[in-house]
Amino acid sequence: ARTSTAPFAAILDGRQQLPDDYYKEFLRVPYIGVVGFTLGAYLVSYHFIELKGGNVYETVAVGWSTTARAR
Repeated sequence: ARTSTAPFAAILDGRQQLPDDYYKEFLRVPYIGVVGFTLGAYLVSYHFIELKGGNVYETVAVGWSTTARAR
């Protein structure tokens, strides 16, 4: 079967098919480890900001605001 440079285009066009157990590929230890590490780092990052003495909500707001005052 021919492949495509656009992700999943060959599958959507019917030129390729996913196996019935395709989801098992994503349940492997390396994938679970990467997802676990990423979620853990995200959740712990707020605690690191607070330990540094910053306000989590001010830090997030300053990062996204275009009208934030310089400190």
